Amino acid sequence: MVDSSPVEPTTLRVKERDGFRIAEVVGDLDLSNVDAILRALREASDGQDALVISLEHCDYSDSHGLAMLVALVRQSTARLVIAASRRTRRLFEITGVDKILEISESVDGALLTLSRRAQ
Repeated sequence: MVDSSPVEPTTLRVKERDGFRIAEVVGDLDLSNVDAILRALREASDGQDALVISLEHCDYSDSHGLAMLVALVRQSTARLVIAASRRTRRLFEITGVDKILEISESVDGALLTLSRRAQ
């Protein structure tokens, strides 16, 4: 049986916490949305020294999502820290992307890392 329920669109929620901006991706990262998410992440990082990108609620990423994150890190002037679920961190490890991205286990961990380096 095929699941015919509609797929929820991926959203990006931006908020501030402890003096840092957090961009939370909710949904999937794939070919259908990486261009829009990349534009939104660039806008969120604009004028920032650092940005936490939370993938804790990102259910799926294909190679386009991974490539988008790598491109963003290479192009951004802000320091980017990726907060990712265990499953997503495993994907980063398997593909070698963990060598390029600065990864934390949680938003709290990412904020702690950034606040330590800001001192």
